[in-house]
Amino acid sequence: CWGGNAYGQLGSGNTDNKSLPNLVSGLTSDNVTSISSGGKHSCALLRNRTIKCWGSNSFGQLGDNTTKKRLLPVTVTGISNAIAVSTGDRHNCALLEDKSIKCWGRNLDGELGDGTNENPRKIPADVYGVSYGDAVDTGNRLSCALLDNQSIVCWGRNDNGQLGDGTTNGSSVPVI
Repeated sequence: CWGGNAYGQLGSGNTDNKSLPNLVSGLTSDNVTSISSGGKHSCALLRNRTIKCWGSNSFGQLGDNTTKKRLLPVTVTGISNAIAVSTGDRHNCALLEDKSIKCWGRNLDGELGDGTNENPRKIPADVYGVSYGDAVDTGNRLSCALLDNQSIVCWGRNDNGQLGDGTTNGSSVPVI
């Protein structure tokens, strides 16, 4: 990783900015299958199906049951069967092997999809009603999933119609 590092989002163990690629401590191509960077934090999906995150953690977006900034990768609590991870502005979601989805972090707009606005959510929570996900993506205060029937559901902030349901009403559960 490289660039700004005020929150430790480069995973180098310090907050020094880097203008050249920098190795993330403890992560290599041997143990990582994908990486995703959000607002001031990053996460990696490991080959053993766990997830590690690092950087800003003010909304519990690192999933380690704290709100403490981490300069080095920490393991997300309670996930051992992930097949994908997506980082949003201050939250993350993971697609699991059983096709369910879990999200954690900032939840002021319902972007975690668990039917609440509990904030911060420092450990992963199940997305309400999604048991057949094929993909998940997160954005700025919202999340969406592609289901195995090829429909798309979204949840979270909707002040500009971002959920695609014809309204501007936010939702803490997935809507089609």
